[in-house]
This record gives sequence, C-alpha cells and structure tokens, in this order.
Amino acid sequence: MVSLLSSPNMTASFLFPALCSAILLMLLTTKKNLFAWLLIAEIFVTVLILWSATSLVGVFLIVMYVLVVYKTKMEKWVRSKLLINAVLLLGFGITFFKIQYLFSFIIVDILHKDLTMTGRTDVWNIGFEGFFSSPIFGCGFSSKTIDNGYVQLLYMGGIIGTIAYLIFGFLFIKRMCHKHQVHLEKFFSFVLATILLMFIAESWPRFMGLYIILVFAINARKIEFKLSELGHCNEKYCRIAYRAQPKS
Repeated sequence: MVSLLSSPNMTASFLFPALCSAILLMLLTTKKNLFAWLLIAEIFVTVLILWSATSLVGVFLIVMYVLVVYKTKMEKWVRSKLLINAVLLLGFGITFFKIQYLFSFIIVDILHKDLTMTGRTDVWNIGFEGFFSSPIFGCGFSSKTIDNGYVQLLYMGGIIGTIAYLIFGFLFIKRMCHKHQVHLEKFFSFVLATILLMFIAESWPRFMGLYIILVFAINARKIEFKLSELGHCNEKYCRIAYRAQPKS
C-alpha cells in the first residue's frame, strides 16, 4: 500500500489526532453533533482497513471515555500519573519480561490466542539484535519498523537516544499531570495512556501522529479555556437571536 503520508502505519497514526479533533468539535457543540460522529465513524472504518485490531481498541477506548467519563462523577477517580505508570509497567512487563506467559492458561486455554501476539515477538527479536549490534547510538531513525514502541526506541536510538526520549517523556508527563488538572488534561492523559498501551504492538515512536497529540496535550488547558470561551459566545449569540425574533 502506498500513501502520500508515507507508510500505511504513518498514515493511520494521523487518525488519532483527527479523532481528538472530532471529539473537540463535539465538546464545543454537543455530544449529538452529527458531523463529529460522521468523522469518528470514518476514522473507525479507515483504521479497520489500514491498521490493526489494537488500534480499533484504542479508538473505542477514547470514544467511550468521552461518552462515559468526561465531565461525569467518574472523572474524579481518574488519576493520570497512576494510569500512565500502570500502563508503562504493563508494557515493560510484556516487552522485556514476557509476563503474558504467566497468564497462558487464560490466553491460550480459554481465549485460544497466541502468546507471541500473532508473531510480533519474533519481530521484536530483530529489534533486540539490532540494539545489541549498536547499543550506544542505535541503528538510526530509518531502521526497520519493529511492532513494539519500546523495542523501537532501543533499536533506533540505542542507550543514548532512549534515555533522551525517556527524559522528554518524564518532563512532559510532569508538566501535564499536575495536581489540579482541567477536564481536557485528564482526557489527553487517557489518550496518552491508550497510546502507551498500543506501544506493545505498534511502533508509535516512529509515527508523527503521536507528536501532534502531544502538542494537543501540552496545550490542553489553553484549548479548554478557548472552548469554554467560544461556547459562552455561542450561547450569548443564541440568546440575542432568540430575543430578536419577531413576536407572533
């Protein structure tokens, strides 16, 4: 498959910022906004064609957060740092310690799934071999795509690149996940946690869509203020228009 936005995976990654944009449109207007729902449906279908089941789960989780959690009583239970750290521990556990084998009786015997994640762990081994061939600086950004974001970092950047990336991630999370978060900061924390979960099966550090979402996330407070300001203006306009209607 050929795309103007590079590989199919790179193209598909842009659908997640598009999903966030559709959700912001919905939040500015109403959760019943037909155009926003058409965008979300189009994104879901495109992910179904271009990408994996993991991505479909990611889209579903983000939409369900907006419908069930956003600005509800459940939102107060969202702990951004705890959520992100839990997902990171799960990702590290599966990637480097193969903790999925501890649950083989569920995955294999009950769910009848493959512990290699449809052969992905074999691809991860290529990344580990590339890392050990150049552990300090890695094999470069043009390296083969490995179906795991954590292995991809080691493969591309080696120890130096991975440490730099982790420092960047730590500073970003520290800035966004402060004590008094606004609604959109919690939402984008959930989006980030969902993407980190997808790191297990997708090479997200290579995808430009990730960095567009980070720009959204770091400006979430400003975006929420602007949305509330626009929403107030829309309400004020509607009140003026209603009063200006001719009386029957």
